[in-house]
Amino acid sequence: MHLAHHNNIAGRDEWRDVRGLIVVGRIMPRPIDVEQVASVLTGSATQYVGTEDHWYPTTDAVLAARSGKAITVEKHIHPDPLAEQVRASICEDQIQQIIWRGRGVNRSADHPLDVVILGDCITAQPNEIENWYWPSLDDRIFAQTGVWMENASHVSRTFPLLTGNIERIKTA
Repeated sequence: MHLAHHNNIAGRDEWRDVRGLIVVGRIMPRPIDVEQVASVLTGSATQYVGTEDHWYPTTDAVLAARSGKAITVEKHIHPDPLAEQVRASICEDQIQQIIWRGRGVNRSADHPLDVVILGDCITAQPNEIENWYWPSLDDRIFAQTGVWMENASHVSRTFPLLTGNIERIKTA
């Protein structure tokens, strides 16, 4: 397994033969930064993002898989068209850059590349899509201990601070 940060991917070729890539998260520049880049490119002021928290407004976008399944997701966008292109070139295009490190275009059916994107960035049309759900209590305990607990009494013995909360655990 190799780990790399999003901004440390371009030009690297050591992943050309990997079997799979997992992309976690994405880069998202601050609105003020994309506005400044867009202003430099045009020589004129760019529309300021006017949200209360000075972040991008969202819009609903439909993500459709080749399987026919579609989900509606929230997508961050900048209201100024050029600033949006700058934002997308930093965010979505960086995801594509990561995917291209696996050299999928050079692959055959005998040497496939599986790509999993864990994030909210819409890129190319995926084969499959799934909604994300918060991990259950069982999932979180398994992630912490590496052991699957069979029932609430096992949980209470493993995590003594939870002893008084067995009923809550049973319903979680």
